Amino acid sequence: MKNTIYKLDLKALEKRVITKYIILFSLNSLILFYSYYKMHEKNYNYLNMIFLLLALFLFLFYKNYKRQMKIFSETLFEIDGKILKLYGENSICRDVLLSEILSLKKDSLWGYPRLFIDLGKVKLNYFCIENIENFENEIQNASGLKIEEIKRNPILILIKILIIYLPGIITYFLTTIEESRITVDVLYIILNLNTIFLIQHMSEDKLDGGIPSRTARRIMIILGFLFCFQLFSVFG
Repeated sequence: MKNTIYKLDLKALEKRVITKYIILFSLNSLILFYSYYKMHEKNYNYLNMIFLLLALFLFLFYKNYKRQMKIFSETLFEIDGKILKLYGENSICRDVLLSEILSLKKDSLWGYPRLFIDLGKVKLNYFCIENIENFENEIQNASGLKIEEIKRNPILILIKILIIYLPGIITYFLTTIEESRITVDVLYIILNLNTIFLIQHMSEDKLDGGIPSRTARRIMIILGFLFCFQLFSVFG
């Protein structure tokens, strides 16, 4: 039987990578300019440092973008009988025995089908693969498993979001009461904490097909830095 080779959809991945770095750059810009806005005395040397940092971020993001696209272009999937061979950067190969797969699930990410392969100790997920329907069919036939569609209840997700943001909602109403000493700055701190908890609960560690763990950790780290700065500004 002839081995089948699959490649990644580079155009779709390029859009995703660019979008990711735009979001990261925007978040970093927000934190830096927010810190400048909260300064009691405007320091233009600090403002110049902000622009230098943003220029550095752009340079680093561009380098990472080029490196990621290079990795994606070198990534190949080869199905050889009962073995899935994954070729990465510098032709490094990793074999996955399809007979050892415990479960197969799929959903969509950014409008593209995403396949989850559960090997027990290791969980793999792939998306933006060209001809992914053929890829999925071959994986099913070789593993003897059927792919389960991940179904989510939007109402339950909405309820969870409301529960997580309940402290922020309560804090907002307290800021509207004249007798209350709760300020808008405290509200921002609570909302930031709520968002950190939301990202954690929506990560793939907590939710099937959730936000990729690495992306969730990066967002939480950025929000963590913002939280520390907020505490220093309000209580420092």
